[in-house]
Amino acid sequence: MTDSVERAVWDWLRQCPALDELFFAAARTDGAGAVVVPEEDVELCRFQTGRERQYRFALTRFDLLTQSPNDDANLCAFERAREVAVWIEAQDAAGCLPALPGRRIATGIAVDGLTGADFSNGRCASVTLDVRVDYFEEG
Repeated sequence: MTDSVERAVWDWLRQCPALDELFFAAARTDGAGAVVVPEEDVELCRFQTGRERQYRFALTRFDLLTQSPNDDANLCAFERAREVAVWIEAQDAAGCLPALPGRRIATGIAVDGLTGADFSNGRCASVTLDVRVDYFEEG
């Protein structure tokens, strides 16, 4: 078992076949890869037995582009990012959620949005998935 929510989510994401390379909280714009950037951990509701919380993070996928007009390779960058979102949604539907540390129990994971693209050096695009993990923290 891991010792942080960030590590648990990281380990879980590494199972996604659509993510070839995964980096943590550092920009990478020289080729294909993905970056996980933690955003916030918020308390939604407090109960006698614990708290309902959300951990939010951005998952940015970088892909190489071409500068040729109407090139399908550019559309593929967005399709590959969407594959990650579909995988996350399928894992949620199957109940295959991150194993969170301590007295935390994941209750769901969802992609709240898909945004992009940012171009760097005319060669690379980034597409960002806004992801949230819903969980219950006992105590």
